[in-house]
Amino acid sequence: MRPTGNPPPSTAALDYDSTMIGGLELSSEKWVFAVRLPGVKKHSRHVVEPIGPALAELIERLKSRSVRRPADSVGDHNA
Repeated sequence: MRPTGNPPPSTAALDYDSTMIGGLELSSEKWVFAVRLPGVKKHSRHVVEPIGPALAELIERLKSRSVRRPADSVGDHNA
């Protein structure tokens, strides 16, 4: 007999070179966002005001920093 209910969560592997992973600690005074950016081995910690737009702005800044451009990673050797 098969158990009823929700199936177990899938355990998909993460691609750490293309995935931003974050955790958020909420309080009424401040929000602390710890994040690991793609291709970076360490996480960074950021403190923002406890309002949605401040967190959204931080996430957008972090996303723009994590975007890799081919010229940035390879370099332009055509002088």
